[in-house]
Amino acid sequence: LVIGGIICSLYAAGRFPMDALRATDIARSDARYLGLTPAQYGCIALFLIGLYMWKRSASMPKGRPEGQEIA
Repeated sequence: LVIGGIICSLYAAGRFPMDALRATDIARSDARYLGLTPAQYGCIALFLIGLYMWKRSASMPKGRPEGQEIA
C-alpha cells in the first residue's frame, strides 16, 4: 500500500501543474470548470487516494503475526 500511495501522490502532484499548461486559445480546447480541467479534478482525487493509502499503510501492523514460524 505504501508504494501505491507514493506513486499515486507523486503522479498527481506532477500531472496537475502540467495540465494547467494546456492551450486555451485554440478551437475545441479542453473544457474548464471553475478554472480547472477534468484531468486536474482527477489529479486531486488521485492525490487524496494516494494520501489515504499512505496513511492507511502506516497504521497497519508491521512484521509477521505472532506464533507463525518460517517453514
